[in-house]
Amino acid sequence: MLDLPRMISPPSPPEEDTLYRVIAGSFRNRANAQQQIETLAAQGFTGIIVPTTISGSTYYRVQTGAFSNEENAKEQVERLKRIGITDAFIVRGDDAPAPPQPEPEEPEESLYRVIAGSFQNRVNAEQRVGTLSQNGIDSFIVPTEINGVTYFRVQAGAYADRENAEAQVERLNSIGITDAFIVTGDSTPPTEPPVDDGGYKILGDMYLTACQLDTYAKTVNPDAPDLGRFYLKYGEAYGIRGDVAYAQALNETNYFRFTGDVRADQNNYAGIGATGGGVRGATFETPEKGVHAHIQHLYAYASMDPIPDGFEKVDPRFDLVTRGIAPTWTRLNGRWAVPGDTYGQLILQLHERNINFVLQAMDEQRVQLNDVLDEI
Repeated sequence: MLDLPRMISPPSPPEEDTLYRVIAGSFRNRANAQQQIETLAAQGFTGIIVPTTISGSTYYRVQTGAFSNEENAKEQVERLKRIGITDAFIVRGDDAPAPPQPEPEEPEESLYRVIAGSFQNRVNAEQRVGTLSQNGIDSFIVPTEINGVTYFRVQAGAYADRENAEAQVERLNSIGITDAFIVTGDSTPPTEPPVDDGGYKILGDMYLTACQLDTYAKTVNPDAPDLGRFYLKYGEAYGIRGDVAYAQALNETNYFRFTGDVRADQNNYAGIGATGGGVRGATFETPEKGVHAHIQHLYAYASMDPIPDGFEKVDPRFDLVTRGIAPTWTRLNGRWAVPGDTYGQLILQLHERNINFVLQAMDEQRVQLNDVLDEI
């Protein structure tokens, strides 16, 4: 009798029901499941939709991983919780889980989603995504229909804790994204221009002359450049109050002395792109182009109309603004400058000083002219 070794059968591959599948949400609406996949992708997770029937109802599970080791699956659930996916759970094989905790129709309503801009033009939304990427912030576009109009939201995070969402908004503000907001579920963001607050409008007539603007600036800074003519030229072209925009330039540049991050040779009189911390912002080839960019940037805030015919886009941040969000100067508060709670008021105060200076000069000239008349 041959003493042959006993044949040992190779181990069978693990059956499918030995896998621990991580489900990052279960939805009755497939579109909600697809949006969850996009949310996960923005955070570096891959996911697939797995339709499942439970008690006669179809659910669209979002599966993000299948593990042979239950501990690994639990670790994945913890990672999901850290990015705000608090309704993740584990199923073994094809077993139907206990109802999620609870299983609402749209469990994502508990999340605080940070929207880093909402645009009617998808190209503008894509540009915002690119800007965020350059600053190390992941985001993606979520089309949303509001009152029959499609908006392209740029979502930059979803959080179970509102404080974390607010921290993300502050981070966005620090890089110049001042139109970020938070939504929960299907809540409607303020995508329409704000209600008129009755303040002094950015669009409107101008009353001071170029000479009156430049002369006033020189009472503080004798070396101030003569830019008044450019502010009136482009103010008229865009329907912007160029004389008030000139006061904004005085505020931004400290009467063209450039004592902040922006240098004089940048011809950047509005602080465009200068977000603080030594970030100098945009540079323009000539003083006239710098003024044009300033007026155009104001136009983005104050109007939803296209750039006037005959003019090209010179403001590098034009498409980063939620169009028409600030029809008045005080609506620039917290948007053009952060926190900037009184930013618009400071601009109007400088404009008032300029007007009072002109009125005083006119009174003095009136006295002189009356004396001349007496001599005649």
